[in-house]
Amino acid sequence: MTKKLISLCCIVCLLLGMPGVAQGGIMSAAAREAMERIAGKVAQEGTETAAKKTARELMEKAARSIPEIAEYVKKFGDDAYYLVEKPARVKLCAQFGDDAAEALVKNGRVAEEMLTSFPTQECAAGMKNLSREEARELASLLKSGKVNSSKIDDFWRFVSRHPKFSMASAAAATGLVVAPRIITETIRLVGTMIEHPVASVFVLLLLATLLWGAWTWLLKRFPRLALCILKFPGWLGKKLSSLFQSKQ
Repeated sequence: MTKKLISLCCIVCLLLGMPGVAQGGIMSAAAREAMERIAGKVAQEGTETAAKKTARELMEKAARSIPEIAEYVKKFGDDAYYLVEKPARVKLCAQFGDDAAEALVKNGRVAEEMLTSFPTQECAAGMKNLSREEARELASLLKSGKVNSSKIDDFWRFVSRHPKFSMASAAAATGLVVAPRIITETIRLVGTMIEHPVASVFVLLLLATLLWGAWTWLLKRFPRLALCILKFPGWLGKKLSSLFQSKQ
């Protein structure tokens, strides 16, 4: 029975253990060409105020005939015009889709620099999930050289899959920053359980079964040892309590 349960858990974990990063909706050719034209006209403006006004007018005009641009204007409001203020931003949106657009609107110049330095879909999805403060902190760490830059791909992959984790937790779990091994492995375990809840239930059931089997065997073979193990937490609690009381 135990062997069958182990086999079932292994199969479930293999089936659920390899999800890729969901690709952000890639921009259509019509939307890309329209935004490139807008970016070209915006770049010709002499002042920042004029550039923003031109971007707003042209984006609103294009939104009437191109659903994707209409969606950007509806989703991001005034921030949507930021995407066409530079041709480089349009290129990033065309390359990485909605993930890049959300990252650029949310984290501005930092996101643009990151996507230029690390042009991957995982980076776009990861930057979308970082807050402004976290994005600035990460940029500062990378510039200072205090992080393990060889682990940056693992970091982007982790952040893109686990949006609820903080930047610090993701950096520790992926080895981007130095952290005690127990912290790193604990964060990895929690992240895996969140990502694959069904597989986690099977694994927890398996562990519970194995622990219960081990306890039953110990109780039958070495009852005195089992009794000592049961009494140990209470004994330790009394010792600690008396120790604290004596110090006071």
